[in-house]
Amino acid sequence: MADSRAVAHGVTQPLFPFLLVLGLLDLAFVQATEVVSWRGLLPLWLLTAVAPWLRGLQRHRVFRVAWNGTVLVVFGLLCHHALTTGLLHMLEDGLLLAILCQVHLLHNVGARQRPDLVFFNSLLIAFITSFFVTDLQWSVLFVLHAFALIAALQANTTIAAVAPDAARALRRMVIGDSVRRTLLVGLVTTAVFVLLPRDFQRRGWLETTTLLQSRHEVELADRIVLGGERSAARSDALVLRVVPAAGEEVPPSHWRAMVFTGFDGTTWLPPRNGARAPAATGDAPWRLRSDGTFLRSTGATQRALAVQQFGARQSGLLLPLTASVVRCDPPGALLQAGSHGLLQAPPEVLESASPLQFAVRTQAMPKPSPVERGELARCTQLPPNLPRALAALAAQFDRQLPKGVATLPRAEHAAAWLRSQRRYQLPGQPGFARSFTDFLLGTGAGHCEYFAAALALVLRVQGVPCRMVGGFLVQEFDAATGAWLARAKHAHAWVEVFADDGRWHEIDPTPSAQDGPLALDGGSLFGGMLERCEAMWQAVVGFDAAARRRWLAAVYDLPQGSLRWLRTHPLAAAGLLVLALGGIVARRVGRRATVRAVRELERAAAAAGLRLLPGETPRELLARAQRSAVPAPGLARLTNAAMAHEAARYARTLGVSP
Repeated sequence: MADSRAVAHGVTQPLFPFLLVLGLLDLAFVQATEVVSWRGLLPLWLLTAVAPWLRGLQRHRVFRVAWNGTVLVVFGLLCHHALTTGLLHMLEDGLLLAILCQVHLLHNVGARQRPDLVFFNSLLIAFITSFFVTDLQWSVLFVLHAFALIAALQANTTIAAVAPDAARALRRMVIGDSVRRTLLVGLVTTAVFVLLPRDFQRRGWLETTTLLQSRHEVELADRIVLGGERSAARSDALVLRVVPAAGEEVPPSHWRAMVFTGFDGTTWLPPRNGARAPAATGDAPWRLRSDGTFLRSTGATQRALAVQQFGARQSGLLLPLTASVVRCDPPGALLQAGSHGLLQAPPEVLESASPLQFAVRTQAMPKPSPVERGELARCTQLPPNLPRALAALAAQFDRQLPKGVATLPRAEHAAAWLRSQRRYQLPGQPGFARSFTDFLLGTGAGHCEYFAAALALVLRVQGVPCRMVGGFLVQEFDAATGAWLARAKHAHAWVEVFADDGRWHEIDPTPSAQDGPLALDGGSLFGGMLERCEAMWQAVVGFDAAARRRWLAAVYDLPQGSLRWLRTHPLAAAGLLVLALGGIVARRVGRRATVRAVRELERAAAAAGLRLLPGETPRELLARAQRSAVPAPGLARLTNAAMAHEAARYARTLGVSP
């Protein structure tokens, strides 16, 4: 009885290590999504780790009843939770159900069950999680999964029904062969990708045609609509010219034009009262002095800036958040104080042929001002039809931060995550998100409005008052004049957060369009490695026809570079030549030994009056010779020939000395 049980449970033992590796990788896929908390996955990690020992208990009926009953109860609870909580937790419950099924299969697959469902479930988990994991992280896991899956499939067809003792010798062969096959498939795929680059996020013909017919310039608008973006044409029209009083000073980078406090689910809207809104918004109010200077703080100023504002489509002066003193030329210039720290002017002043000239003084941070309760309520208001991914992101940030963390560090953490985990792209370019939800999930790139909207909405979900701001980035330096410039193409959106100190603070979650996502700490070995991996992956996903031409040019120049290297390193070239010739000679010697062994086997069979049948192995030929009463001398020669053939053909592969 004991022997029969060992055989019944042992026929799948050679295959089980391959299935176990697949199960661990599936758990890693789900863990990488950060949709399921580590507490929810910890029991599954532990059950998977002890699966080699728990499987032996499946022969006991009590254990089987307890195990299957527990799985059914957990499965029912997850289904009930998914049906009663709506879409908010459906993704989390679905991933838990998928990985629970995989762990259950690992513990129950045995001699009478084929592992096909394990393979299918593993592929399904890898595919589903690709929508929720960053490209680089998922791609690394997918490469490991490819090696493990091909090895498991080969093991299933070769050593699944082999006794454990015999399978040990074959396992290394299967792994080596699967690695070679996976590398070959990867090389072929890379070659096809290089020679025929594909846009895997290409839009349909109708959508692309519609987008291209409605190109518009990057500029400010009186509202921000999420979704339905058109292809953007970047204009070099000058908007601002800022000259610091101290030539080496760098002026503030973010210059405000409009503030948006309301969100209806698709559109960010300015305050309802517009210019007549009350000043009690937490921004220090502007006061007009008799000399035409606008003042809103008595704190010590730090910078003096001379500004020229050209005809742009906004309703007031472009000012940084820290502006404290403004004096126009001519004084006053028909300006009036607006809400949210803005200064407004009539259109004829802003759109005149000559630029509007004014001087600005800034300070470290404006003093706090009383804020109305209704204003804070407007800056935390949310519509009912928010994307479910926002709640998931907010919950994720809550798990990553300690309890009781201040408002500003909370906002900075969310902004840093967006800069590092989401890609920047202009509308109309390949890879741009089809919707705001796609951007939140990471399946498409986005522009500054998507980054700012994501940060503002996530903060509002967490109860943090914040508002969207539209304006321009002053980041271009004109060395000839010593001025800093902002052009129409530098229109930008960011977020202002009402912090615990009673002040508004600007936070920009958008990564630089030129520099890409926020670089990790390159001071450490691990951080530098991740940064290089991110750069390499961006080169892969950004591969286009121009990159292909550069690669082909490098391949074309390779022979010339090799010749130069051979001339400058003759000893190293001679060493490589010797190694290559040695490998060729060794391979030829091995082939000759195999050919000689085959010929000797054929001659020994002919001397014994036998002929090697198609598909017949040397061992089968030897058994047939023994049944045919071949004389002892002929049988001895045939035995020696069969053993020599096995040694020449298989000994090196199995790692056995002939």
